[in-house]
Amino acid sequence: MPLTITIETDQSKRFALDLWFRAKGIQKKRLAKIMNVSPQRLSQILNGQYVNGSIFDELQNVEIDGNKIPRELIPVPSAPKKMGPKNGRGRNE
Repeated sequence: MPLTITIETDQSKRFALDLWFRAKGIQKKRLAKIMNVSPQRLSQILNGQYVNGSIFDELQNVEIDGNKIPRELIPVPSAPKKMGPKNGRGRNE
């Protein structure tokens, strides 16, 4: 029976991706090993928190047991967050 899920938010996209992994019997730990990243880094990637375009290209092309992750389930990387003072001033100003 095909799995049909409507994806409306990033959270539902992550939930749908988790369901896809379970339906295919794929462990994320194994995917991390295939992609040569730590399980923690893979979690960041799947949550859209890791900003590296090439890793997302790799995620689209990785194949596990003849399965590729559906393109619509792959997270979009978030924009890098600025670090530093929130008011825009340095310490000495």
